Amino acid sequence: MMTPDRADLWFLNKMDGFLHNALSVRLSIMELSASKFARRTGAVKFERRGVENDE
Repeated sequence: MMTPDRADLWFLNKMDGFLHNALSVRLSIMELSASKFARRTGAVKFERRGVENDE
């Protein structure tokens, strides 16, 4: 069985980090646009986290 050399491992590690960052950025953009849409349409009432309603 062949073992990958250091350059291959370095490249795979860098690509893994890049893909992880790109995916997390994409997810946060999707969350932001979804919350904007929900607020605009009035579909969801957003509350601050950690604050209870006293109503």
